[in-house]
Amino acid sequence: MAKVISMINWKGGVGKSTLSLHLGVGLMLGSDEHPKVLLIDLDPQSNLSYLALGVEKYVRHVYTKKKPTLKNIFDDYFDGKQFHTRDAIIKQPITASPGQVWINVDLLPSHHELVLVDMMLAREKKSASTHQKETELELDKMAIIKKAIDQVAEDYDYIILDCPPNINLVTQNAFFASELYLIPAIPDFLSTVGISLIKSEMDKLNKNFRGMIQYSNSSIEFNDTE
Repeated sequence: MAKVISMINWKGGVGKSTLSLHLGVGLMLGSDEHPKVLLIDLDPQSNLSYLALGVEKYVRHVYTKKKPTLKNIFDDYFDGKQFHTRDAIIKQPITASPGQVWINVDLLPSHHELVLVDMMLAREKKSASTHQKETELELDKMAIIKKAIDQVAEDYDYIILDCPPNINLVTQNAFFASELYLIPAIPDFLSTVGISLIKSEMDKLNKNFRGMIQYSNSSIEFNDTE
């Protein structure tokens, strides 16, 4: 079962995408067993996808061939459909050297229109007959990424989520799905000033999610993200 790790910081330009890529490759290099790694790009800027694929290959894959991306997970949630995570995963996309790739690292790419998803999630309200049922529907909204990951968790040793520079609903989805989170920063005031605030917000999310699970009859599982 994969260990799921989120890269979270509400400031951009601190190296989340770069660290996600190099951590994914580094985990494979650091072990004789060569663990399987899945990189998931949740940022509509798609920097991790560009780094992994290159601009030309990314544009061809997403816009010319119109292959599924992370955004399709949310599209299918809104449409009440079942998303098939494996359909969106690109196998062995990262070039190690000319003619060679990192064989144990896969990618689930992002899409620029993912920027609209946070607003759509915030607006989305489903009618419920009881407060308990309403809580269960809110849990479903928080567990979109988790349910997608659960489909492939047995295929990987590590799954790394590169989050957008905020703690809105897409990032909260990543947090809900994760066992661990990392806060990348560079050694200057602006990059580090928010670390304690992020930690405080993550603690609040853990508490809120625990409360929602306990109150509801949902079968969704949640363990505190550390």
